[in-house]
Amino acid sequence: MPPRIKKLLKDSFIYGFSGVLSRFATLITVPVYSRVLGVDAFGILDLYITIGAVLFVLAEVQIGSGFMRDYYDCKKSNEHHQLLGSVLGFYTASYLFYLVVIVFLLYLFSESFPQHAWNLVPIILAIFPRQLIYIAGILLRLEGQATQFLSLNLSHFFLVAAFGVVYVFQFDGEVKGVLFASLLAQCVVSVFAIKLILRHVSISFNKRYLKPLLHYSVPIVPAVLGGWALDAVGRIIIANELTPLDLGIYALLVKVAMIMILAIQAFRMTWEPIMVKKMSESGGEETFARILPHYFVVSFAFIILILAFSPFVMAILGGELTQFGLFTLGLLLLGYAWQGSINIIAAGNAYKRKTYLNSIGSLSGAFICVLITVALVNQLGILAAGLGFMIGMMLSFCITFYFAQSIHHINYNYTVIIGYGVLTVLAALLVVTAVLSNPKAYSVVGL
Repeated sequence: MPPRIKKLLKDSFIYGFSGVLSRFATLITVPVYSRVLGVDAFGILDLYITIGAVLFVLAEVQIGSGFMRDYYDCKKSNEHHQLLGSVLGFYTASYLFYLVVIVFLLYLFSESFPQHAWNLVPIILAIFPRQLIYIAGILLRLEGQATQFLSLNLSHFFLVAAFGVVYVFQFDGEVKGVLFASLLAQCVVSVFAIKLILRHVSISFNKRYLKPLLHYSVPIVPAVLGGWALDAVGRIIIANELTPLDLGIYALLVKVAMIMILAIQAFRMTWEPIMVKKMSESGGEETFARILPHYFVVSFAFIILILAFSPFVMAILGGELTQFGLFTLGLLLLGYAWQGSINIIAAGNAYKRKTYLNSIGSLSGAFICVLITVALVNQLGILAAGLGFMIGMMLSFCITFYFAQSIHHINYNYTVIIGYGVLTVLAALLVVTAVLSNPKAYSVVGL
């Protein structure tokens, strides 16, 4: 194995897996939540966590991406302190605005505040702590502080999981309480994050870099929202069209697929700093071209491995994987594989700082995902959500690839891309044909 690939795999473990563990703290708590809260309530909890993700995207406006893009350039001129200060100043000002809005709404509707709306309060309050943890993680990755990065994210991971489990066992378990427990854990970790930031960069609050940061970052938001819609729309449509049990089952399948998401996010978090550096180097495009075939081979191996062990994983999480569930899981995994590949092929847009072009592919994929899921949910049940997600991700890849290659051509291996596409389409056709040919056999998904 080439030394560069070995280093990439090593960094993926240190920076990647530890970096995304905090996002998947619910994975190890699923067996507790699904049994104590019930599958129905777990589905609702998962839905609110998904809503929290989009609220974070709207609040963050991808300013962390702009920080990463400009950090090395600013560090050369010893202005990275001001760059960080601009980011933290934006976080603080925007968070104070959210707090004012929450207090105003609580005062205005104190007697008629909807019970379910209380679930959003801890989600909104957690935005600022999450932002501090997020920017600290980016800074540590850019500074090459593997040990500190690992300690930050492991503490986040274990505290969020521990606080949630303790709440469920010590108090009357409910969705709102679990969300407030997560808020408390993230507040504790955010204090640690600030201390780690100050070890490496002194904070100089300055709005000098705010405009260029937002100019680079805000155009990315629609692309991220499109990605969120692709991932979340299935749950929303299932919640509206099917039963709470269907929603809970789909949520459990997504948790099994998190093994794939974990690996992809690990790769992304390792790849991004490398990508930024290669953009300033002559011949950096060759790295992008070489890494894509490796990615497709490894992602396919992950899919086979996860499908093989999925019945065992599902049993641990508190469910039973039927053949129908296996079909749905396979489509989800293929979709996530295509999603991860976009991190590589979108490099052309990043080279030319035309990140807004990513939004076209992302939003187009989300639109198709909605159409397919709505059109087929009554015939295919939760399988429609998996199918819509997979096709939406493929379309998003194709459109993003077209624009990225148009403005900055990179010599990717087209044979590998087309081969993976054909494999994906054939798998989807086989699954849908099997279900439609014998609908009664797949009409019930049990736990």
